[in-house]
Amino acid sequence: AISAAEELGLSGDELEAARFALEAELSKAEARTKLQEASAAGSIDGLEAAIAQGEAAGLQTELEASRELLANLRREARLVAARAGLEAAVQARAMDELVAAIKEGEACDLREDELMCRAKHALRLEEQRAALQSAVSQRESEDELQRAVEEARAAGLEEAE
Repeated sequence: AISAAEELGLSGDELEAARFALEAELSKAEARTKLQEASAAGSIDGLEAAIAQGEAAGLQTELEASRELLANLRREARLVAARAGLEAAVQARAMDELVAAIKEGEACDLREDELMCRAKHALRLEEQRAALQSAVSQRESEDELQRAVEEARAAGLEEAE
């Protein structure tokens, strides 16, 4: 197209404007291709880069679907990480890990999720175990020890635990 314009005798300014417009359109086409590839791949990093390239190419009005997909991918990644954190915390049975994992799970709307229930139950057990151990180590009265044992049993703590 540029060669044809030169043959027709367009001025330097007109040719420069045509070159600029062509480069802009090529840049937009490349950005659209990158957006399609990144969307198909489902890569957060790839989509972030493709959106940045699209913005630089001037595709602001065409990026809404890509931004929405990126937000969904980020939410899904956070959800997967929250589930993994809950599972690890349940296995570790460490109260601070359980508390942090439960908070993250709640932030991801896993409130009624089976794994979330297991984590909350594990936290209750660990709290009761800690209370029982504290009562024993502080050599509390027999009545206080008995109450701690009963609360631990009520929470589901087994004799062997």
